[in-house]
Amino acid sequence: MELDFKEPILGDYLVKTINVRNFGAKGDGDTDDTVSIQAAIDALYKSPLVDKPSMYKEGGIVYFPPGNYKITKTIRIDKSGIYLVGDTPTTAYLCPAGDLVDGKIQFDGKLSGNAVFEFSYFTGANGTGQRTQIANIGMRHLGIDMRFVDKTTAVRILRPYNSCILEDIMFFNIRGKAIEAVSNTEDKPFNDKNLVGQGLVMRDIHIDNTTTLDNRRNKMSLDSGMPEDATLPVIHLENLNESSLTNVKILACGKKGDREGTYILTDGVTSNALAPRHGLLLQGCQGITVKECAFAQFSKAAIKIERGTFGKQVENLYTFIHENTFEENSETGVTIDGSTTSGDISRKGVGKIVISENRFLGNLPLRYSHWLNHCDLVTIRDRGNIYIGEGALNTTIDTVDLNTAISEKIDGRTTYSLQPKIEDNGVRTVIMGKEYLTDGANVSNIYAIKTRLTAKRFSLPVIEKQELYPDNEVSVEGDIALLREEREKGTKIIIFKTLENGSLGWVDMAGNSIFSGEITSAVLSGNSIIGTFTGDIHTFQVTTVFNDGTVLTKVGGTLDKNGNFSFYYPKPSNFQNVVSLKVDGLDKGRNKITEFSFPHKLQILPEYNIGDSFITGNYFLIKSLRLVVESTDGEGRIEYLGGDLDSKTETFKYYALGKINNQPLKTFILEGMDANGEVAVRINVLTREVL
Repeated sequence: MELDFKEPILGDYLVKTINVRNFGAKGDGDTDDTVSIQAAIDALYKSPLVDKPSMYKEGGIVYFPPGNYKITKTIRIDKSGIYLVGDTPTTAYLCPAGDLVDGKIQFDGKLSGNAVFEFSYFTGANGTGQRTQIANIGMRHLGIDMRFVDKTTAVRILRPYNSCILEDIMFFNIRGKAIEAVSNTEDKPFNDKNLVGQGLVMRDIHIDNTTTLDNRRNKMSLDSGMPEDATLPVIHLENLNESSLTNVKILACGKKGDREGTYILTDGVTSNALAPRHGLLLQGCQGITVKECAFAQFSKAAIKIERGTFGKQVENLYTFIHENTFEENSETGVTIDGSTTSGDISRKGVGKIVISENRFLGNLPLRYSHWLNHCDLVTIRDRGNIYIGEGALNTTIDTVDLNTAISEKIDGRTTYSLQPKIEDNGVRTVIMGKEYLTDGANVSNIYAIKTRLTAKRFSLPVIEKQELYPDNEVSVEGDIALLREEREKGTKIIIFKTLENGSLGWVDMAGNSIFSGEITSAVLSGNSIIGTFTGDIHTFQVTTVFNDGTVLTKVGGTLDKNGNFSFYYPKPSNFQNVVSLKVDGLDKGRNKITEFSFPHKLQILPEYNIGDSFITGNYFLIKSLRLVVESTDGEGRIEYLGGDLDSKTETFKYYALGKINNQPLKTFILEGMDANGEVAVRINVLTREVL
């Protein structure tokens, strides 16, 4: 055996460095190097060295030159101070290889539950050694290819304790766990020694399952397994404190394909496969930081935070998740769930978590960026879709958008609807961010603060009536304000709500509209409707209804402080077919205050005298005329259709010679019919009385 030495790197001490090749490791991919690697590790414990008494008595570096090192049994590192160091992650490969038994892969005689590298003071079936925490250990500059194993963990550390570092490592073809750092396991080798780990640093780690289909079966040739078969978390931490993940990138899958190595195409295009597993599972951990990492192609939560299961520490507290990237995932980016399988949530489980500045990318629709329930004191400063369950307490959300404004073209007009991005069922939630508002035709936004807090005092703004509809803002149903009275000294509470006619408007607590007004007169003069008004009218709406059911609506008009208004209204070419014409007075929010309907008019001018050839006069909204002779002498009723109407001058003449006389038992009535043929006006020809 030969020992290699490095320059002093720890004060006055040298660190022992052992080359695995000196212990018989071949690194050719075919030779089983398990025994040689274990022997090299164990050799570091043979200290103090007689010829180098200044060397550390425990630990050192096991060096892996470039090569492909086959491993068939668990490599155990059961004392502190050991670092496994390779040349580079792309030249020094560690390749565990299992055996296919009944169609399933066993590694070291087990289907699951074991590890390729296990760092622990574990001494075998009789329990642990004198110490229960292992410190100053790690792995650097290595590649670990798990193509020939299934549910086996690559690296497991039982109760790490400070200065434990995993860095510059590349994992490939991981169907088990890449890294597991826990305080105990299901079979509880530590018995009743309930301690937690701390001080594990994971940085610059690349976990890549994007195996190409062309050699997929070669890479996982024992059982034709695929990355999307995996269900175990890629990284699992339980009862671990004060630790971090930095620049850890996890690609859970590659493109969709079958087990024969053929791409699955949709419309001639490949798509990404998804793995039903978690990228990072935290259970009962405290003080974990996840920063500048990436999680891609998961169909379950990329990061899941929950209660501890096997260890001493149940509560998962003080987790910090910052500046990470979540891409092409389908379920959630981060799930926080403090519930238990028994349903007992009387003891706090998950809380004091800060999540901020993360990115969510990809073409796949992500169900939620964040999902949380049965937790306390979670703060999220991210963009995304967020679900807050009924068991979530004291959640603070500071996001970019609370909702999304969706535009749609309908009959050439753009209409808007809103889609919420936060579903809040929690207790004492505070939500802040930009909120879009719309009345269907317009969109504005405000910075909103929403809360489920119970306040001892609630302050309302005192505003003037003219401020109720500020420019570039849309009022939302449920808005409340304190209105300053104009005529009376004092204020009153008002609310913006749905009115009986379906529109939204401001009303007082008795349900009375805040705005009032009246159109006192209106006439059609030339190409305009002119008239007078009183009250809070801000604009006008003119509605024209034709006999074929067509309805034309136009909003506009000008008004002055003296109560006069004008509305540009060139008469339609088919105005003779108009059934009704109406002017509505609107408030600033375009809610109707009052209306004025133009009456049908028929007026005889000048006075008709018996013997005159024509009845003449003017009209409005009349399409046809008829003369009716009503008799009380038994002759009954006689109707004479006729008359000429001039639509430009709105005057008429009716040839009546020989139809009207002075017989006392007869009444002569001129009737004007509207565009529907219904009688609109009746007037006594001789007395000019409107009947």
